[in-house]
Amino acid sequence: MGGIDLYWSPAGAHTARAYGPGYAVVALAVGAAPYLDIGDPPADTAEGALAATTPRLATGAELARISATPGIRTRPTTRLGYIPLAPAALGDVDAILFLPRLDPPAA
Repeated sequence: MGGIDLYWSPAGAHTARAYGPGYAVVALAVGAAPYLDIGDPPADTAEGALAATTPRLATGAELARISATPGIRTRPTTRLGYIPLAPAALGDVDAILFLPRLDPPAA
């Protein structure tokens, strides 16, 4: 965002800290949404590591493996309103609902 690196945890991660292990945080991630100018993710990003799959729930164990992968990086974007997965933040969620591709909504 304008050359400034920003980092924040999802609201659910803050709630989980307040309410403990009985609360699960599930994030949503998108592989590609061409109609929103979000192309296919680079292979060396968290979205790229998940992209070869069908829509699914990625578990905490898989997210830990991805975040520990050497060379994994945050996906670059110029699209305001789209926040890519940061490898360091994958530990802030219990799972990610991953959608490999979003198509435009039906009219």
